[in-house]
Amino acid sequence: APPGSPPAPAAPEESFARWVHATGPGAVAIDRTGLAEHLRDPARLHGGRVVPAYRDGAYHGIKLVGVRSGSLFRALGLRSGDVVTAVNGQPIDSPARGLELYDALQSASDITVRIERHGRDETLRYTMR
Repeated sequence: APPGSPPAPAAPEESFARWVHATGPGAVAIDRTGLAEHLRDPARLHGGRVVPAYRDGAYHGIKLVGVRSGSLFRALGLRSGDVVTAVNGQPIDSPARGLELYDALQSASDITVRIERHGRDETLRYTMR
């Protein structure tokens, strides 16, 4: 930009209000069509990263880092530092297991995610519509 020109506008925050709705503490309803549309565009998958989490040298789950406000992770009730340890009762005890569960959940209607947040176990519940 030439000197003296106004800065470029910030990218607008994604609005998930059309297809992600909190239904209670730790409970979220998600429109499957809206989610599929969002996930179809890799450029929209910003707002946080996932990295392996280890405890005592063993794979322990998937840790979320750099989760920003306005991101899909935030809309789903996830925060930076959360460690996803199980999905629908199945532990995420290896990177391959995490990918298997992700694939299996594509057709699930009810999803329960176990996380560790600030040293406490919490459960998040998602209903796909």
